[in-house]
Amino acid sequence: MRTRCRVPSTDLGPVDFLDGGWVQFVNPLPGWEAFSVDVRADLVNGEPRITGVRVEPREGARRVDAVLTSSRLRRLPIAALAPAVYHLTHLRPDTLPDAIDALDGAAQAVAAAGRRKGRRATTAQDVATVYASARLHGKPPRAAVCEALNVSSRTADRYISQARRAGLLAPYVEEEQS
Repeated sequence: MRTRCRVPSTDLGPVDFLDGGWVQFVNPLPGWEAFSVDVRADLVNGEPRITGVRVEPREGARRVDAVLTSSRLRRLPIAALAPAVYHLTHLRPDTLPDAIDALDGAAQAVAAAGRRKGRRATTAQDVATVYASARLHGKPPRAAVCEALNVSSRTADRYISQARRAGLLAPYVEEEQS
């Protein structure tokens, strides 16, 4: 079953509600014009998270434009889409202003990701800031660097090491297990 809903005042445009809680963006996401993108979101540990993604070539898309690579998949703004999709599929209609705000934020993140030409230069200061913030809030710093900078754990480890060598982070000291 497919139900179309136009959400007003957003750059993402209309969405189709599909069976099973899936949402399909009718207009192509910026940077993803050759693909049809469906997402599903649920609450995980009290926060909206994407729990499913389907990416398929749009009808009529050129094969060369519809090639999925790990690099391209990493540029899909999952974190930005999660609150918007969750609002659309799970919350009451009286929360529409919140859904619009979430969709606007997602649209801005999608547009920014679509405009990128290659990876932004990551500075040791960026890594140190994310790392320190994660430690301060009791979260795993390596995972925070991975998520914030959209990099693999191996790349995050390399960036963290560079920040340590630059003197922006304290040297690694293994904690004793009691």
